Amino acid sequence: MFATVLKEITGYFDRRALLSSFLPTLVAAGVLVVAVVWSALDPRVAVRLWDALPGVVQALLIVGFLVVVALWSFALVNLRPVADQVFQGRWGESAPLTALARVRTARHRDARARDLRADERLELHEAALLQAVESLPRPGEPGEPFDGDSAAELEAVERAWADAAALPSERASAILPGLSARLAALAATGAPELDDPRFARLVATATRLAGRFLQDVRSRRAAVQQRLFVLYPDDPVDVVPTAIGNILLAAEQHPRLRYGLDPVVIWSRLQPLLPDPFAAALKDAKASLDLMLTLTAYLIAVGIPVAVLAAVSAPLGPGALAWSCLAAVLVIIPALVRLRRPLVVAAPAAALLSLPVVLFSLTTPPALVPVLRSCVGVVLVAAVLVLAMVVHAGAKEAALAFSDQFKSAFDLHRRLVLHELGLEPPANLAAEQALWLDVCQFLYRGDPPVSPEFRYRPHVT
Repeated sequence: MFATVLKEITGYFDRRALLSSFLPTLVAAGVLVVAVVWSALDPRVAVRLWDALPGVVQALLIVGFLVVVALWSFALVNLRPVADQVFQGRWGESAPLTALARVRTARHRDARARDLRADERLELHEAALLQAVESLPRPGEPGEPFDGDSAAELEAVERAWADAAALPSERASAILPGLSARLAALAATGAPELDDPRFARLVATATRLAGRFLQDVRSRRAAVQQRLFVLYPDDPVDVVPTAIGNILLAAEQHPRLRYGLDPVVIWSRLQPLLPDPFAAALKDAKASLDLMLTLTAYLIAVGIPVAVLAAVSAPLGPGALAWSCLAAVLVIIPALVRLRRPLVVAAPAAALLSLPVVLFSLTTPPALVPVLRSCVGVVLVAAVLVLAMVVHAGAKEAALAFSDQFKSAFDLHRRLVLHELGLEPPANLAAEQALWLDVCQFLYRGDPPVSPEFRYRPHVT
């Protein structure tokens, strides 16, 4: 009967709403009901009371529970824009929230500034290493010959390149241009020593080392630039208090920066035109983001009260409370590791939380059991908060996936809007940017087009 009612109710949800709203709500409501009943009654007594109810009453309670869950899930679907604004850092104008937003925004701006400085530093290293690569001797290229003892210079340069092989890329970038120039000067002398195969091996080794250092710096710079591209908006003034908000804002700015179009104006025209496979992938990415955000919210809104209720009111003895504490610790340690906290930090942190509680539980007199319950409650709440942090980290990954799909929608399919509007496709990027500016101004404000790129296709009968 429960399965039949559940099937009828879930039929009103599509697959994505079922996954991101109804099922998390069902689990959260079920856990809350069980926790409340468990804190008030012994589990065996609760089961006997349920069995004593008439079947009709049981059915009505089950249907009522599912109807409440379904109604709240419908409300949650319609309130999704409000929840999205909260997770994106749009918290209103109240003084406490404004102060918190200011602190969080400053933190994200500092992180963005660090990445910008790292990019600038790596750019200098890349330029120096590129100079080192280009300065290496090449057959047939003239150079300034070395004026001195060629044999001694060859020995010195060989040792210097051997020493440079053990250096990190940044330090190598400071000395490799000079070493390459010295090799080129030796090659320009035409000394007999240069016919030695050792010189050819040295040039090959220098070429390999310089290329390796250059590739390392370029890879690291690409990683920094990727973070700047996907994690932060283009202008530091636009940075918002949350990581998810910055990721989605960077995605929203992408079509404006690349093509000069306003995504807010164009998205409602583009979305119905997307090919079905792409639209399905985009909706799946948004459903994954919604699911992770819903789980984060329920872990905080339901998980913390349930943890406190279980620790304070559940009919458990000191031993059971100690086991509950240990179970929470087993959640905290891998969760902190998942959050990229080193194990040497995660394990002592969990031990500091758990060991006093466990030791206290072994010698707790009855009068101090409430104190023990309070300590266990702190550990359980810490476990719930760490789990919420892990799920929120998953939400950031889901936001990255959705933002990539959103950017791709404009990169690949934006011209479908121009086609449906009957406009000729632009010939180049500059013409396209001018055309999109006119289209957006016309659609949003009704301004007449001024660009010569705004041309309708000839009507074909």
